[in-house]
Amino acid sequence: MLFNISVSFTQEPSLGTRTARVAEAFGVGLEQKTFTVFKNTEIDIRLGDVIYITGDSGGGKSVLLQELYNRLTSFSDIFGMVASDKEFSVNDDILVDSLGRTVDEAISYLSFAGLNDAYLFLRRYSDLSDGQKYRYKIAKLLSLNRDVIIFDEFCSMLDRETAKAVAFCIQKLIRKSKKTLIVATAHHDLIQDLSPSVLIRKNYGYETDVTYPKTINIQCSLIDKVTIEYGTIEDWRGLEYFHYRAGIPYGPQKIFVAKIGDRIVGAIIYSNSPLSCKPRNLYLGYVPTAEEINKDFVIISRVVVLPKFRGIGLAVKLVKETLPLIKKKYVETIAVMARYNPFFAKAGMTEVKYEQNKDESLILQKLGNFGFSQELYANVEHNLQIIANLKQEELSQLIEIVSHSRNAVGNLVKHTAVSKEDAIVLLQDRTTLAEAISWTAKIAQEKCYYIWENQELMQQVIETE
Repeated sequence: MLFNISVSFTQEPSLGTRTARVAEAFGVGLEQKTFTVFKNTEIDIRLGDVIYITGDSGGGKSVLLQELYNRLTSFSDIFGMVASDKEFSVNDDILVDSLGRTVDEAISYLSFAGLNDAYLFLRRYSDLSDGQKYRYKIAKLLSLNRDVIIFDEFCSMLDRETAKAVAFCIQKLIRKSKKTLIVATAHHDLIQDLSPSVLIRKNYGYETDVTYPKTINIQCSLIDKVTIEYGTIEDWRGLEYFHYRAGIPYGPQKIFVAKIGDRIVGAIIYSNSPLSCKPRNLYLGYVPTAEEINKDFVIISRVVVLPKFRGIGLAVKLVKETLPLIKKKYVETIAVMARYNPFFAKAGMTEVKYEQNKDESLILQKLGNFGFSQELYANVEHNLQIIANLKQEELSQLIEIVSHSRNAVGNLVKHTAVSKEDAIVLLQDRTTLAEAISWTAKIAQEKCYYIWENQELMQQVIETE
C-alpha cells in the first residue's frame, strides 16, 4: 500500500523575557513559524516488509515511526494487529516463565533477541544488565505475536557487534513468520544484517530518500570476520563458563576455536565416542566392536559460542568446517540444545530418531519420596540440603536407588559405567551422591542424536580395498 506522508509542526510565539533577548540577539522574529518534517514522502509498504528508517538524531525518524504506526493501525484489516515497543511494560519475572506459550517458544524468542544462554533463561528481569534488559524487551515484543512490530531507537544502546547479531536474528524470525517489521535508529550499520526491503534515509529538513533493495542477505556480516583454528584446553577453559555443562569432557581428542580478530568467540571439542550407543546401532544396522568404535568414531562433546554471537550461524560454521578435519569415518553427537537449535542438522549431520532409555527417569520419579524437588534435581546444592536431613535408613535407600544409574556415577570418575557394587561404595560420600543425582537428571533429559559420515575418507577406503 502506498502511503503519502506529510508532517509539519507550528511553533507558537513566546513573549518571555529570555526569548525576547534571544530574538533580539540573533535577529529571530517571534512570529508563528511552521517547520516541515515530511513533505509528500511516498512509502510503499507491503505485508512481510522489513523497513529500516535511519538518519541523524533529530531528523524526524521517531515522527515517521509514529505516523506509520497510526496509518497501519487504521488499516488493521490489511496489515493486522500492530505492536510498538512504546506500548508495553515488563514485570520482574523469571525470563523463561514470562513469555511464549511453552518452554520451547520462550527459549526461541529469547534466543532471537540474543539471550541464548541456559543461565540467563533462569534469571529475573531485575538481575539483567541494561543491554540484556533491552534485548528482553525485544523478546517480549516478539512474543506478543502481532502482525506488525515497531521498534524505535532499535539496538541503539547495544554494542555494534551485538546489534548486528540481534538485527540478523530478528529479521530471520520476521521473514519466517511472514510478519512486518519497522525499525528506526540513528545507526547506519545494520543494512546488511537487517536486509530491509524498504530503506528510508531521513535527512534534515523534509528531504527523505526511500529505496527498495531487492537483495536479502542470508549470512550475518559478523560471520565474514570469523576464522576457524586449532585450539587448546586453555582456550576451552576461557569459554566453559558459557556452556551449561562446564568442565573437560572425557577423552578429548581435538579442539577448534572460532576467532574474530584475536578474540576467541566459540569452541568445539571432539572426544572419544562411548562404547554403548543405541541410536548409533540403529543407524549402522549392527553393533560395532570396541575396536571399530575407537578407530572410526569420534563424538562432538562440547560446542560453545559466546552469547552475543549466538543465532547468527557461528555454531553451524564451527561444526561444518571442522567435521572433515577430524579424519574419522563417523562423527556423532548427543545433545539437549539440539532440540531448540538445529545447528547440527544445518551443518550437514543426520538426525537419528530413537526411543530413549527410561531408567534414569524412573529413578528420578522415586526421589520425590525423599523430598527432592523435580525442578531442582540438577542443582547439587539443593540435593546436598535434602541429603543432610535424611535419616541413615533413608540415606541407604537413596544410595541403593541412585546406584542403578551407573552411567551417572561413572561420569563422576571419568568412566562410561561402573558396577553397581562400586557405585554404592562411591555414593557413600554425600557430595558424590548429590552430584550423581544431578548427573542422573542430565542423562534423563530428552536429547537428539546426530551422525555424519566422512564420504571422502570412505571413498579412499573403498579405492584401497
